[in-house]
Amino acid sequence: MQLTVSVDSIYQGSIARLSASSQEQFKVASNCKVLSCAKGLLSPSEIEATEDKGKFQIEVNLLEALKERTALPNSEGSASRYGMSYFPFISSHFTLKLSLSVGLSDLVVEFPSNFRVIWQSNATISPSKEKSSLSTSYSEKFSTYIFSWNTPQPAGEYIIEFDVRTGGPGLLKSAYFPIYYYLIAMVAVAAAATAEHTNIFLGALATAWVFLLRHVNSCDIPRRNVLLFHATVLFGAFLLIWGITWRLNRFYYNEWIIAIEAVIAAAAIWLSLRAVRLFEAAGTLPAWLTHSWGRFVRSSEKRQLH
Repeated sequence: MQLTVSVDSIYQGSIARLSASSQEQFKVASNCKVLSCAKGLLSPSEIEATEDKGKFQIEVNLLEALKERTALPNSEGSASRYGMSYFPFISSHFTLKLSLSVGLSDLVVEFPSNFRVIWQSNATISPSKEKSSLSTSYSEKFSTYIFSWNTPQPAGEYIIEFDVRTGGPGLLKSAYFPIYYYLIAMVAVAAAATAEHTNIFLGALATAWVFLLRHVNSCDIPRRNVLLFHATVLFGAFLLIWGITWRLNRFYYNEWIIAIEAVIAAAAIWLSLRAVRLFEAAGTLPAWLTHSWGRFVRSSEKRQLH
């Protein structure tokens, strides 16, 4: 039997579409809630395949296969999970337990191309307890992960578990490229600030801000109160202070102020790159960033309630 699971997003509550086909009759039971059934006969405990075009098939929509990973233990609200508030740093745990009446040849899991499975977290278990091998392929629209075994697997219970995070072009566009742009923008604004005419400095600063706003808009952020939006606003404010300092330094030279700002900027860029690389490797952010952003989100949510 071949089985495919397709997911459109990795937010908590996202729908997973399960489709299976076989030359022989089969039944499937799952730990997830069945939202709808397009093919097959649904009963309270299992789904029975129905014959279509010479094959027995099942197509159902499942809930509860994805749960956002914990960001702040012993906390409540959106700050406690790597979900929408931490955009673009979305990280979830995928769990699917299936009881199959026939053996499984391979399992295919499809995500949009902006998401990646963390390979080290793969813990797929078959009835034979044989470890599966994981292979992958990428296209413009999808990331496809294929779990397969060296020998045919018998009927029984299968457990598919792994962590999945934002990655690929999504992480490049919303995290890596902005960091490199910030560095270029700082150099450009500093150079413009030393020009004789103030209009050149103001034009460079306005251009940098317009690009920042256009970039945030292109990332399709789910709402205003997310990490990417506030990080962009913070950098825009720092860029203004940076430019004004360089402009004033043209008339009142003080190398210490410039040096301090340069050290702060370099440290911020270095910490940002380390945070993104940690997220790529483990699907989590550094503790200092998680706690500081989590406190901000909690305080914002409390203000909205009052």
